[in-house]
Amino acid sequence: MVYTKFMKRNSGQAAIFVLLVMLLGLTVGLSVMSLTLQDLKSTTTSDQSSRAFSAAEAGIETALTNLTSGSTTVNGVTVNYNVVATSDTYTATILKDEVGQIELTSPTQVIVSWTNSAALELNFYTYNAGSETYGVTKYALNPYGETIDNSFSTSNPGPAGYKSTITIPAVADSKLLRIKPIYSGATVQVTGTFGPQKYTITSTGSTTDGTTRKVQVDKSKPALPPLFDYVLFGGSGSVSQ
Repeated sequence: MVYTKFMKRNSGQAAIFVLLVMLLGLTVGLSVMSLTLQDLKSTTTSDQSSRAFSAAEAGIETALTNLTSGSTTVNGVTVNYNVVATSDTYTATILKDEVGQIELTSPTQVIVSWTNSAALELNFYTYNAGSETYGVTKYALNPYGETIDNSFSTSNPGPAGYKSTITIPAVADSKLLRIKPIYSGATVQVTGTFGPQKYTITSTGSTTDGTTRKVQVDKSKPALPPLFDYVLFGGSGSVSQ
């Protein structure tokens, strides 16, 4: 009888031990499975994100080619791209002795505002179709409130966020305005009546599982190098400034 009770007691302990081992094994198994599922989900999400991003970049390339909004499908990913043109206002940070450029669709009065203690050189390049002649009208401006030993013209106090400003009347036959900061770089804002100078392109790629990625770029019109301002070439040779 005593032996039987001892066996029953040991049998109960063994059962409890087996259950604990099974519970531990189940816990470990569930943990491993959870980690595996998380890794799988992470890999899938990363893959979908990469597909959406690559498709959005492809949409940017398409928009840069034609500068119009639209949509397309890239490797099963839906892409929508939007192009916004900025007209009549030009804003850029221009380094010292570098050049900003604005294409003028027609002669227009312009208001030029700029930051810092930079002087500005403004070159309006002109073309007269009747006489087939090229020319340049130059303005040199000192920053407001500063006395500099040069022959530049004075400027006026600028609007909020800008140190100096000047209003330039329309220059006849002007086709191109070139802006060069002197002494230091400056953020320059020009307002007037002219066509788009910058395009903001936003492209969004969306996969079938709802993953979306967005890419945005700004495209400015190309500008001629600073060397261009040192000589203007005409049809019969060079015309010095």
